[in-house]
Amino acid sequence: KNQLPQKSESPKKSLLEKTCDLLRNFSEYMDVVVSVARKTDGRHWADLFSAAGRSTEMFEECFQRRWYRTAACYILVIAKLEGPAVSQYCALRLLQATLDESLYELAGELVRFLLRSGRDFENANTDSEKLSPRFMGYLLFRSPYKRQSSDLKRYIL
Repeated sequence: KNQLPQKSESPKKSLLEKTCDLLRNFSEYMDVVVSVARKTDGRHWADLFSAAGRSTEMFEECFQRRWYRTAACYILVIAKLEGPAVSQYCALRLLQATLDESLYELAGELVRFLLRSGRDFENANTDSEKLSPRFMGYLLFRSPYKRQSSDLKRYIL
């Protein structure tokens, strides 16, 4: 008769979370998310990536799929959300892959990022911050999907 409505077990999803859930159904999801991030004020990136997925995991998925241009777009997001050490590590991995694939224009952009980021990193951080817990956590808990160069050759040939 006079019963209160029962509370749902899970909290309601935000409009952003619902939108991300919908977009996950499309192959362009990774491109869309990073494009939205690049057009959005960096102060809102934490909210975006809490709904869309961790930036490092999205980078890793793009990297594994060899979507190097999209992976490169995640580097700046990673720098802001995870710190410069993690973004430099990701950029170095991506640089090696782009050189292996003869993607020299993208490799040049990554070198410019690394040079700029390295200067900023050296000027802004103390020694104790350079190996931050975030960076160490990224190294310890990276995606288990690591493709060997011999695996890449099998897909290319």
